[in-house]
Amino acid sequence: MSAIAAAPDNGTATWAPMTREQREQFDADGYLVLKGVLSPDEVRHYASVLETAHRQHPAPRTARCTCSARSRTTRTWST
Repeated sequence: MSAIAAAPDNGTATWAPMTREQREQFDADGYLVLKGVLSPDEVRHYASVLETAHRQHPAPRTARCTCSARSRTTRTWST
């Protein structure tokens, strides 16, 4: 069974089984959005790392990137 992390109000991550709806969403999209798992500092760090990797290794011209209106750092790639 797959498991996901969830961060309760005290900020410590706990593990719980993935719900059927989450599994279906993951199977359909190839990713799952988990809110509250990373701290804002961790999100900024990983976004910076991904931006650097993207600059150093750009996607082929056939790839399409769409950015979320809610976040400048959210990217969805499809080829």
